Amino acid sequence: MNNETNIYNWDNIVPLALYAHQQAEAKGFWKEPHHEDHYLMLVVTELAEAVEADRKLNWAVLAPATIDTLEQLDGAPYAQMFLREVKDTVEDEIADACIRLLDLIGSKAKEDEELCVIDVQPPSEIDPLTKTLFRVCNSLHDSKPIGYRTVLPLCLLRAVSERYEFDLMKHIELKMKYNATRPALHGNKY
Repeated sequence: MNNETNIYNWDNIVPLALYAHQQAEAKGFWKEPHHEDHYLMLVVTELAEAVEADRKLNWAVLAPATIDTLEQLDGAPYAQMFLREVKDTVEDEIADACIRLLDLIGSKAKEDEELCVIDVQPPSEIDPLTKTLFRVCNSLHDSKPIGYRTVLPLCLLRAVSERYEFDLMKHIELKMKYNATRPALHGNKY
C-alpha cells in the first residue's frame, strides 16, 4: 500500500478491493473457494468482535504521532506496536469486517471497474453501536445480488466511522499492513 499517494479512497474502492483480495489469496484464504455466504458469515464474526470490544470499552485512541510512528514501522516492530495500540479495538474489528467485504468485492472486480462507496443515512446519535451493527448484519443477508450485499455494508460501516469519528480508511490500511505480517490463514483453519 502506498499511503503517500493516497490511492485508496472511498471514491473508487476497486484498487483497495483488488489489493485486499490479492493479500487474502497470498495468505491462503482462497485456496479452497467457499460459497459467498461463508465469506459474509466471516464479516458477521468481525462485527460480533466489534460489539465485544465496545462492551469492554476497548476503543483505539490514536494520536497523530502514534499513527505517524505506525506508518514508519515495518515487520515485527510494527506488529508489536499494532498489537499494543490497535488490535481488538472496535475500530480494528470494523476494519476487519471491511477488509473481508473488500476481499469479496475484489474476488469479482476487474481492474478497470469503478465502484464508489455512497453516503447513506448515518446512524442516529441515540442508537447504540449494537443496533447499528445489527443493521449492517441484516444488509449482508438480503436477497439482493452479492454486489449489493457487499457494497451497502461498506457504506453503512463508513457511516458508523463518521458517527463515532474515526478514520476507517486509516484503520483498514493499518490492519492490512498488520495482516501482511501474519502467517497463512492468520493461524486459523479458514
